[in-house]
This record gives sequence, structure tokens and C-alpha cells, in this order.
Amino acid sequence: ARLMLREWIKFRYGVFDENGFAHDEKYPADYVGPNGQLVQTACHLNR
Repeated sequence: ARLMLREWIKFRYGVFDENGFAHDEKYPADYVGPNGQLVQTACHLNR
């Protein structure tokens, strides 16, 4: 039931997951940061 609700929300409101996809040039799962470290693509809350 949760999966169906999540997919319906994506369809209805355009709300998508915050992660990328492996080997995808447009929506990568990670990238190389300014210090040379591998950083995962995600939304972070800096508080």
C-alpha cells in the first residue's frame, strides 16, 4: 500500500526521490566534490 501511495504522489504532484541513478549522466547517484572525494547526490539539511 505504501509503494502504491508513493508512486501515485510522484504521478499526481511530481514529487520524486532525492537520489540519482548509477551510470546516469543527467541524474548521477554521486559526483566528485571540490576536495576530490566522492559525494552522494542527495538533499542535506544543514542546521
